[in-house]
Amino acid sequence: MNRKGQALVEFIIIMPVMIFILLAIIDFGTYNYNKNRLEGILNNVNSMYSKNEAIDEIKHYINKNDKTLQIEINDGGKYSIIVLTKKYNFITPGLEKILNNEIRVERTIYNE
Repeated sequence: MNRKGQALVEFIIIMPVMIFILLAIIDFGTYNYNKNRLEGILNNVNSMYSKNEAIDEIKHYINKNDKTLQIEINDGGKYSIIVLTKKYNFITPGLEKILNNEIRVERTIYNE
């Protein structure tokens, strides 16, 4: 029997799965990196909001960091909710159907 031909066929069968796993690992890493980055920006926005800075200044700070970020501030009396969202494009085919295409971080603030 020809063992080299058998190894080549096995490699060709396994290769797409290995490439999919490699791309998924890269996607999860960059997704988590971007989420942690948004958490840091949200910490700064939280401190700016707590110091009663103007909403325009907060939006200017966000646009200075990343123009694709969207902010939503819901002021509901005792509590305020600040939400940052950003679109994320996966490179792994089919992974966007499993996960959301946006990164979302939110913080609830107690207003005194």
